[in-house]
Amino acid sequence: MNPFLINAQIEDQQQLIEDDCDAVVMKYYCAKNDVNGNPQRLFALVENSRVLAAWDEGYKGTDCVPGVFRRRAWEAMMFDKHIISVKQYNEILRTSPSPAWGHEVQGYEHLRGYCATADY
Repeated sequence: MNPFLINAQIEDQQQLIEDDCDAVVMKYYCAKNDVNGNPQRLFALVENSRVLAAWDEGYKGTDCVPGVFRRRAWEAMMFDKHIISVKQYNEILRTSPSPAWGHEVQGYEHLRGYCATADY
């Protein structure tokens, strides 16, 4: 596959996300480590205080988030960190979907054609 075509597709999908996401933000939530010292951090795609999707970071960093949202996840991790309780952390993960693909997030079905080739 032509690498220029792949880059164009990635840029196109990023533009689609930016056009559609004015009210949607990626947030980075951090709770205290568990009793074994494992991190309890997550990324959440939030629209008007409603969590559309959440991904447990574990030891993956921004790789836990579908590719189309990774840039926003990195920006949230660097610039927009929120401290939450362990109870809130567990509640967000329990009640929110963690889709593997960007087009599986509610309201982002239109990304299906882009995600099939560029979401990795």
